[in-house]
Amino acid sequence: MISGQLCSSDPLLPLVKCLLLKWAWGVLSAAAVQDIAHDARLSGLLDHELDELASIGSYGQTNKAHRDCNRSYAQVNRPVLA
Repeated sequence: MISGQLCSSDPLLPLVKCLLLKWAWGVLSAAAVQDIAHDARLSGLLDHELDELASIGSYGQTNKAHRDCNRSYAQVNRPVLA
């Protein structure tokens, strides 16, 4: 599971980092993040964190995806709006 800190020294797959940051900023919904991660897995991309994202919301149950993202990744660098 991701610790919640995304910085340049993180060994995250660039796709995973991009998806999490876009979710944290509200650009992508949790369901969209899960869908993209799942499609990447089906395309043959192997990565543990990508597997975690692909499985949120019980593999696509959108009503659970938001809950699972918040439980697992709520500490991602969310923006502070002034």
